[in-house]
Amino acid sequence: GGRRGALSFGVAEVSVPRDRAPGSIPRPSVWTFEFRPDPNKHMILNTVTPIADRDSFFRRVTQVVADSGRKEAFVFVHGYNTSFEGAAIRAAQLAVDMNLDGAAILYSWPSRASLLGYAADTRTVADEALLDDVAAFLTQVANETGAERVHLVAHSMGNRVLMRALDRIAARDAESEPLFNEVV
Repeated sequence: GGRRGALSFGVAEVSVPRDRAPGSIPRPSVWTFEFRPDPNKHMILNTVTPIADRDSFFRRVTQVVADSGRKEAFVFVHGYNTSFEGAAIRAAQLAVDMNLDGAAILYSWPSRASLLGYAADTRTVADEALLDDVAAFLTQVANETGAERVHLVAHSMGNRVLMRALDRIAARDAESEPLFNEVV
C-alpha cells in the first residue's frame, strides 16, 4: 500500500513465460483482445506468502543462496508510481534476464502507485525510518546470507532510497570492504 507500516517479509511467486523476449514484461491487453492473464504468454504475480519474521525470511534466503551454484543475491528497489505487483514482476524479469543464480529479493517501499502521487512518494523516500530499515536490510543481505556476490538495482525514485541507504552503511564503517558487487 501507499502508507508506511511495519517492515514485513514474504515470498512472491511470479510466472515468467519461456519464450519472452529479454527486457519485456508481457501482460494481457485489451488492444490484443487478451482479457485474462495466461502464464504461457504473460508475466503474472501468482502468489504472495507472508513469512512471520525477519529471521525466518533470512533463513530462507540463506538456504536459496546455499543451494545455488554462484552464491548470488540480487536486491531490486522499485521507483515512483509502482505497485507491489508491478515491482514483484519487474524484479522477476530482471532476475531472469540477468541469469541470476541465487536469491532474487524485492525491497518494496510504500509508493502511492499513482501518477498524482509524486509528492507523497518523494516524502516517503525521504523518511529517515525507511532509510534506516533499508540500510539494515541490505547489510543483513550482504553479511548473513552467504552470498558471495550481491547485486543492487534501483529504478527511478528507488535510487534515492538506495543511495541514501548506502551512504548510511558507508558512514557506519568507512574502513570496511565494500559489501556489494554491482550497484545499478
